[in-house]
Amino acid sequence: MSKEEVRYPKPVKILSPSNLRIAWRQSRDCTKKSAAPGTDRMRASTFATNLHANIESLSSQLKTEYSFSSLRPFLVPKSGRKRDRVICIPTVKDRLVQRAIANYLHTAQKLPIYNSSSFGFLPNTGTKDALREVLKLRRSHDFVFETDITSFFDRIDRSYLRRRIECTLGRHSAVPLLLKIVNSEVKYDRKYNRTFLESLGIESGVGIRQGMPLSPTLANLVLSEFDAAIEKKNIKMVRYADDVVVFAHSKEAALEAGEFVKERLLSIGHSIPDLEQGGKTQLVTKFDPLEFLGREIVFSGRQGDFIQRISKSKIEKMKEKIVELSDVDQAIEDNLSFAELVQKIARKTASFLHSYSDVDNAAHLEHELRSARNMAQTKMIVEVFGANALKNIAQKHRSFIGLVGEDLQMGDLEFDYL
Repeated sequence: MSKEEVRYPKPVKILSPSNLRIAWRQSRDCTKKSAAPGTDRMRASTFATNLHANIESLSSQLKTEYSFSSLRPFLVPKSGRKRDRVICIPTVKDRLVQRAIANYLHTAQKLPIYNSSSFGFLPNTGTKDALREVLKLRRSHDFVFETDITSFFDRIDRSYLRRRIECTLGRHSAVPLLLKIVNSEVKYDRKYNRTFLESLGIESGVGIRQGMPLSPTLANLVLSEFDAAIEKKNIKMVRYADDVVVFAHSKEAALEAGEFVKERLLSIGHSIPDLEQGGKTQLVTKFDPLEFLGREIVFSGRQGDFIQRISKSKIEKMKEKIVELSDVDQAIEDNLSFAELVQKIARKTASFLHSYSDVDNAAHLEHELRSARNMAQTKMIVEVFGANALKNIAQKHRSFIGLVGEDLQMGDLEFDYL
């Protein structure tokens, strides 16, 4: 029987109504912070109004020939990058199906993506686990080869990924759906036309689209043979998605390990930047800062150990993102009220503080980000009420409207935003 004639069982059990409901309850779509609608423009809140019937209907569709809708592209500006990133949004139904499949694959550990080197997008592990391992290895190794895989998601070889899926899962009921997910493409329109998206790295027939719930899992599968080769070579590595750091006892061993990384990635169609001063690929000594997952891992002579800290440039970028949220015209376009925009700014500030609560300079980070939050709220007041509004706010009322902090000079701030 040829590949085209292979018959797969239907995913009746793994995509049963009960498993779809579990996936729904675990997703952000069942919260007030639901993801944006896909190409069908259906919002998660609309799907939830008749949740039982919608899930039953979806489960029935999955027993026949289920087709995934095109993805809706959305541009995310990336400060410090050469180009913006495109997030591709599935419909509410499609992302629910993907989450349910992801739950099954991880619970049953059906894919060979679990090892001691990989920490990204896996259950019961995350950035803090990766950072703990990096700190541990830095203490015992004097040299680090750090790099990231160039345009990793956008350059994934779909033929290679499809073979990995079929080789790993065989005639499993999830295979036909997984193959369709691999082949998912965006829906072009006037704003996001083919030429524009190709300029941002989105090429039809190549890569996995970021924004799909299963993309990270499939990306780990792409790199599973790479991870295995690194461990077989006894190279100490920490990988988080496309960020790779390799540890060695000497400069020669670090460069040799880096060359092995480059060769193994090249064998599956990927590359890393050349080793150069100030580039994304670096050879780091014990006394150089190692940048990893938004942090600097540096040796502190005062403490006699390696510590995590947030660099000045990273703090400035976070502050910029907070202040950028205070765009009143954009908020009006997004149907946000003044109060909701204040909450959005506060949530972004709290999110940054929570993510980096374990860094050595956390107190300084908190001071800087709260200052940025005050600046954002001040900007909103000036834009809505005019430049002279701040002069008429009594000191006792400033904290009442969220403007606090001794670093906030109320009489001068209006000139920064006019």
